[in-house]
Amino acid sequence: MLAMMADNIEHVITYWLIYERFHSPALAGFAVISHWAPFLVFGITFGALAGKTYGAADFNVSATASSGLAVTFTASGNCTVVGTLVHITGAGSCTITAHQAGDTNYNAAPDVPQTFSIAKADQAPLAVTGPASVTYGTTGTATASGGPAR
Repeated sequence: MLAMMADNIEHVITYWLIYERFHSPALAGFAVISHWAPFLVFGITFGALAGKTYGAADFNVSATASSGLAVTFTASGNCTVVGTLVHITGAGSCTITAHQAGDTNYNAAPDVPQTFSIAKADQAPLAVTGPASVTYGTTGTATASGGPAR
């Protein structure tokens, strides 16, 4: 009887509330709701990601699934992710999406994307140095340094 009534989460909650309110023997199976509710109620907790600047150090992301199952990550935009390590590949934006595939006991959780902005890096000042003076008709050497910070 329990499986027939639990055809969707709204029905589960309704029947559970009726059982809690009236303790109806017809709904006594809902006393064990804590055992099977994880089959229907699931999710991923994955907090917001702070903005970064191009050239910033790689960083780790983490998320947890209410099922306790492993969470994996994918990346799109100007970044890559290997395991939990995110690498920024350019200015713009990056979306990291958390996934939890499910198993024989739990359904897959809905994916949770988090997008963050990636600012352009500052450039180091460009400096040009050369000899203090050069006589007309001779050659001298000048060097330049600076430019992109990377």
